[in-house]
Amino acid sequence: MNIALKEFASIARAIPAPATAPESGTDGAGVLSFRNFALRENVIFFFSGYLSQAVINTCAETIQARLDKVEASAKVRRKLLAAFIEIAQNVVHYSSESSTPPDQDEGEFRFGTICITGAGGKFVIMGSNPILAPTETRLHARLEAIRAMSEDEIRRAYRERLSADEAEEHSKGGGLGFLMLARDASAPIEFQFAQDPEWGEMFRMFYLRIAL
Repeated sequence: MNIALKEFASIARAIPAPATAPESGTDGAGVLSFRNFALRENVIFFFSGYLSQAVINTCAETIQARLDKVEASAKVRRKLLAAFIEIAQNVVHYSSESSTPPDQDEGEFRFGTICITGAGGKFVIMGSNPILAPTETRLHARLEAIRAMSEDEIRRAYRERLSADEAEEHSKGGGLGFLMLARDASAPIEFQFAQDPEWGEMFRMFYLRIAL
């Protein structure tokens, strides 16, 4: 497991669950840990909170503005923004922590954390969100299957899934999204699941890392 992903997971876990009242005072150790991480990994974007489609759009504009200040080709910019939107939309559709009713399919507000780091034209995007514990087995199997594919197999699977999703009127494209991320990545997808006492035994934290 990549060291940066482990540290990102540690920082994300330090952020209280929305339903948990924060303790009084500032967690100085947590702030210092994030500062060290941000400086070392060249963090250019970090968001933790409730995401909606409107928030995603605003964040995408912020990322575009930040990319204007760093070295990045047009191709990498497109891939990075596409990866951000995909990971953020996965949070909106699948995070188990929601401020809107669970059965609401439009206008959802769901909790997650997203971090983008980069320097020298190379970028990494990491995301995390809580999921229901039974989801872990299915998600783990899906991601391991993608990790085992060759580049050609990923492209072929992406095209096949794209055609299948186009035939499904109400598809949210979850499986397609992971294939798109794997297709555009410069290294295999990395992921991790962890149980967090703040979220309880019914939930797992899901962490994802994509290098571009």
